[in-house]
Amino acid sequence: MSLEPKERVKGVLGLTRKSSSGFKTALLFAALALVGLLVALYDRTPTLSHVRVRVLSGGERGNYYAIVNRLADEARRRRGRIENLSSAGSVENIARLVAGRSGCDVQFALIQDGLDLPKEDQLELIGRLGSPESFVVLGRNADQIHTLADLRGQRIGIGPVGSGTERVARQVLAPLAELNLVVSTQPMAE
Repeated sequence: MSLEPKERVKGVLGLTRKSSSGFKTALLFAALALVGLLVALYDRTPTLSHVRVRVLSGGERGNYYAIVNRLADEARRRRGRIENLSSAGSVENIARLVAGRSGCDVQFALIQDGLDLPKEDQLELIGRLGSPESFVVLGRNADQIHTLADLRGQRIGIGPVGSGTERVARQVLAPLAELNLVVSTQPMAE
């Protein structure tokens, strides 16, 4: 008994269907394994490759400049870029931020806490350093200073003119006017 061509084709197709369902299942599992392997091999370590900013810091020998350099090194390790721009200090940083708003020339700056920010220019504080700054009194006989009255008539250097250090020091010393302190400013190099 010979089968007609249509029946042969149906028989062949029937066999193909039975064997193809197993093949399809194997193919599905292979595709899932491939997707799982790609997910496992994908590097999910966060990068800073989207970071491209300019930060005003301070003098090249100062603490703020060193802080921004460390941030720039970390960003570079994670494929980002932070450009450290030296400046005369916090007061200049505020002025340059305000002046640079229209052109986005500079995006960020480090400034000392306690400085007045211009209200109309809407500068925003986005973070604070973890370590506070100190007010240190140094001198030949500084170990003899035990009270504020011991500072009477002393000379005190408070940093470069126009710097945040000068401004904050003047704020700290303002209530002590009766001590007749002789306040002086020095260039950054001194």
